[in-house]
Amino acid sequence: SAFSNGRKLYMSINNEPKIYVYTMGMGLWHIEAEEMMRWGFVFKNDLYFVTSNGLLKQSENFHNNWSVTLCDITENDIRQKGINDIFIRTKNFENSSIYVFVATNDDDFRLCGMTDSPGNYTFRVPVRFIKGDKYKIKISGEGSSYIKDIQRSFYIGGAAYTRKG
Repeated sequence: SAFSNGRKLYMSINNEPKIYVYTMGMGLWHIEAEEMMRWGFVFKNDLYFVTSNGLLKQSENFHNNWSVTLCDITENDIRQKGINDIFIRTKNFENSSIYVFVATNDDDFRLCGMTDSPGNYTFRVPVRFIKGDKYKIKISGEGSSYIKDIQRSFYIGGAAYTRKG
């Protein structure tokens, strides 16, 4: 089932016990709740979900926690010496916070940086001294924030390169 309040699209897919949310203004997906949504509605500025466990109320003014985990970051060039740095440019709004974590080779995530100040902020994830075949980045927060850009710097045979995406 799915519905929209005009700013966000809420849906549950194939009887999976999760409520997915697409924020239209930012073009981002996140998981709102770990429950199966039957249908939803807005009443007096509060958001309600009818789930298999009953009625779930979410205030529209409530700052939801959110999290996104990026796919594994690897390079397929055999000559590569390694990723040097990963830069994550973000925009943070009032009463919000952003946390950046990194994991190597399926290890646990560890905190690399955080901010709760409004404005633009760039996180530098220094993977230069971390040995690994793959890296995974997790970005989480509370409130309204978004990711503007992700940039990787790496070396191949002594030459420096940068990739955005």
